[in-house]
Amino acid sequence: MLARSLLFLSVLNLACPHAIAVDTKVRRESLVGSYRSGQITGYVASLDLRMDGTYVASCAGCGGLYGEAKGKWVLKGSKIICHPTLETDLMKRNVRDLQVYRLGDRWILTQKGKLGEKFLAEMGPDNIFCFQRSDLPQDSH
Repeated sequence: MLARSLLFLSVLNLACPHAIAVDTKVRRESLVGSYRSGQITGYVASLDLRMDGTYVASCAGCGGLYGEAKGKWVLKGSKIICHPTLETDLMKRNVRDLQVYRLGDRWILTQKGKLGEKFLAEMGPDNIFCFQRSDLPQDSH
């Protein structure tokens, strides 16, 4: 799986004007903002990382609110670690560990581990399975 992920990232680097990579020098302040994923899957997951070290996340769709989470977040290397004080339904364990990638001037957050690698390798850095900033204009890659 890791070999396939690395192959995908290599092909993406050739096809995209900006390379996608784990950002090991990311600063906490630059990650503060609003992120979204799942925009065409019947639900939207939202994640707000706040400057005070707290976060709020939710998952909603045409059926209403499917889950929410909130708590504190920290940046450890290139990973966001969330320590929840509340998690319900679909947001249980959904945003606890996130890997930070950089694509040009954009931040992309995926679930840490094999599931995140699988989505990134098979689907690319899309906003269906990856959290992307929603409070900044997006350029096309």
